[in-house]
Amino acid sequence: MKQFTLPIRSGFLIASLLWGCGFAAIDPYDSTVVRTILDRIGWADVAVASVVSSAIAISGVEPARVTTLNLSLRSGLKPITELPSEISQLPELVTLSLKGNALTGLPDTVSTLHKLSRFDLSSNPLYRLPEAIGGLPLQVLTVNHCALDSLPAWIDTLSRLQSASFVGDSIITLPASIARLQSLATLNLDSNRLVKLPDELTALTGLKIGVNGNRLCSVDSSVARWLDNYQIGTDWRAAQQCDSKITSTITDPTTGTVVHVAADNQKISADCRPVQVTAVDASLYVWPGAPPIKKAVEVRFNVCFNDTGSSFLISFSLEDEDIRYDMVPEIYHKEAGIVSYIGGTIDSMNKTISVRATRQGLYFLALNSILGVWQKGLAVVNPAPQVRFALRHRFLEASFTLERPSNVRLRLFALNGQLIAEKVLLRADAGMTTLRLDPSSPRSTGQAIVELLTGEFRIVRTLQNF
Repeated sequence: MKQFTLPIRSGFLIASLLWGCGFAAIDPYDSTVVRTILDRIGWADVAVASVVSSAIAISGVEPARVTTLNLSLRSGLKPITELPSEISQLPELVTLSLKGNALTGLPDTVSTLHKLSRFDLSSNPLYRLPEAIGGLPLQVLTVNHCALDSLPAWIDTLSRLQSASFVGDSIITLPASIARLQSLATLNLDSNRLVKLPDELTALTGLKIGVNGNRLCSVDSSVARWLDNYQIGTDWRAAQQCDSKITSTITDPTTGTVVHVAADNQKISADCRPVQVTAVDASLYVWPGAPPIKKAVEVRFNVCFNDTGSSFLISFSLEDEDIRYDMVPEIYHKEAGIVSYIGGTIDSMNKTISVRATRQGLYFLALNSILGVWQKGLAVVNPAPQVRFALRHRFLEASFTLERPSNVRLRLFALNGQLIAEKVLLRADAGMTTLRLDPSSPRSTGQAIVELLTGEFRIVRTLQNF
């Protein structure tokens, strides 16, 4: 082991650190390296013991090496603008946090940290993911609230990555290579600027993904179906930022259906209606497993509509429909004989249901019964799964069997539609599952509505004496 003459303020032996159920003396070489790093970044008054931790020392064995280094910004300290290259002299480092500093990159020596598995770079002005981390054995990577506008194609070199978070960045696109991260279980991309996702992502069936607060306003149907099953949360469509200036509004007087064409359509002119909206006989369009179709319109593009990358918002009026609490409005699309469920978001006054679209063809407003079992994509689950609801003391329990891993949501409503309580379980394993809900408000004797939603089925039932 190398010998050093240590400054008095460091001490030759760092004070023992409590770790798990034992004490560890930090290796003096690692202590000196950390002291050097702290001095170089201008944190001379920070004690080594306050930023490191180590494995438990074993009696009769050399002091433990540093495994965790926390250089997240602290009150009263100046942010780190450059990480010293001496970081490479901590070869046993497993966890490194640099959160809240002023880093725009990392030194190449970071690439030598061959045991680094947890890395937090959040809240730094990073415009690119530093190449120095490529190929590292990272399992958890957190780069929230930085300035990333994309992820690099080499991200697949992080082959052991299990959890990645890029919340609050400015990411517009994802590389297709991200789909090669077979160990990836969680990918959080909330609050970015994504306008599309690569089709290759749909091959990852063990992934839960967060995309709320993006601009996924016109998603390919296969990607949309995949998001329905693997999203973090329960309604990614309603959480997209799709507001844009409307330059043209077309209304079908028969059904009250309105098509708003957005300002991103560059070919719109005052002399040309970009789309045609025509009512069609809803009774003519029935398919196996279809819910009751209430309205149908055909949308066709005119020559002044730019059908490359442009979108429109289609809104069906609900004011003339008698919608009971046990029914849910839905929008479907049909073109070239293919019918697809595309969802829809209901406005706060329950007057319209709208969805962002890019394709011409037939659009249907359906009122689907939520009493019983159904599955998005028009396939009815048969036979119906066995679901058992039980009231135990102050808890509501739902027990059921999943055929495959899925997000699960359990909600309790009053008869007037007011939400009483909600519980979401992300990526529940296949097999028998029990979800317990604790209502936030006291129960009163009477009726309530319970809804169970999974990637396989949706059940709504009325509870008596609740």
